[in-house]
Amino acid sequence: MALIRLAIVRPLAVLILILGIVLMGAVSYTRMRVDRFPAISFPAVFVSIPYPGASPSDVEDLVVKPAENAVAGLAGVSSISSTSSEGSGSLNIQFVEDADVNQAAMDVEPRIAAIRARLPDDVGDPSIVKADASAQPIVSVALSGPQSLEDLFRLANDTILPKLQSTDGVAERAHPRLA
Repeated sequence: MALIRLAIVRPLAVLILILGIVLMGAVSYTRMRVDRFPAISFPAVFVSIPYPGASPSDVEDLVVKPAENAVAGLAGVSSISSTSSEGSGSLNIQFVEDADVNQAAMDVEPRIAAIRARLPDDVGDPSIVKADASAQPIVSVALSGPQSLEDLFRLANDTILPKLQSTDGVAERAHPRLA
């Protein structure tokens, strides 16, 4: 009731108050910074260890479990999950939110290298990759049509790819089959 009474008794004061709020909103809106692609960091490290010709159970017992045990003692690890498939094993090491991914990847590397001597001789070199959200593609393009695959490939490679690459802000990296 007091607000209605104020609006009736002092309409100019209410008008000035509303104009002030609208003006502050307009100024704030024009100065608001919008980042379309904010820097995102998922504190995760992925380890892939090839073991050609080995069954999933052998990969799990001889490769993945020792690797899990080696990285389990790292500071800041929140969870470790692994996958064993025929011929390879992989670990997904999640770190706490405030962990530095670069440092985490550097901490994982010596742990995996330390167990290398205990792994079977046929095991390939481990691959350690840190999660990088900015490396993910934003747009994927697929072509289809009545043309043959060679014609579609030529169209993509000779016409579409150069136009995409010449656009400002488009990454240099293209699909490996087209580049």
